[in-house]
Amino acid sequence: MFSSGVIKKIAVCVLIVSTASACRFWQDRGNGTPTPTPESFEEIKSQIPFSTKEPDVFQAEFVTTANETERKIFKARNGVNRRFDYNSGTENEITFLQTDKRYLILPKQKIYAEDVSPTGVAAFDEKTDFLTTEWLNERTEANFEKLETVENLTKYRVLLDGKNASEILVYIDESLQMPVKQEFFSVNGDRKTLLFTFEIRNLKLQTNENLFAVPNDFKKVSAEELRSRIGKDE
Repeated sequence: MFSSGVIKKIAVCVLIVSTASACRFWQDRGNGTPTPTPESFEEIKSQIPFSTKEPDVFQAEFVTTANETERKIFKARNGVNRRFDYNSGTENEITFLQTDKRYLILPKQKIYAEDVSPTGVAAFDEKTDFLTTEWLNERTEANFEKLETVENLTKYRVLLDGKNASEILVYIDESLQMPVKQEFFSVNGDRKTLLFTFEIRNLKLQTNENLFAVPNDFKKVSAEELRSRIGKDE
């Protein structure tokens, strides 16, 4: 099995923002505790046979699948502009925009508030830069074995700390030269059990400027009112 620390850190980077309760979801500007910057993984960076840096301009869905349950976060980036859609595609979707200001939006209710953001944004932003950095940040020895290339996807097997009790399969898009999917397994003899999958879907290396703007027909409300309306149908 993976160490509990490895599993927890990788899973939390995606799941925490979509499963947190409303009372813990908020962080007013200037009142939150800054998220620590992950330590460098320069010690093993030269051994990684692909890029781990996300594009400067892109939009994509980051999808975690465990026990046949999917959780999606849509992310878009263009320079300093950022957008995150938590619970993407659901009735409880919440959008965070960061441009010259910060906005939190409830798309289904067509309301927004300024100068607030959900907790976990900074952590998720760094952990998607890019997919592999969280387990590499632990300065874990990682051995990469190239397995095969099928339809422009090259698959690598990754063993951590030289142990055979766990395994990661990383899929590299050859045209982009970066990872687009990871599968995490526990290994017991000849038996492998898939724990969860983390992947990128619908990746585009361009964005529309409308992604970083609040729609004109949305109503501005206070942070307090927006908090009270999370999860409520209109």
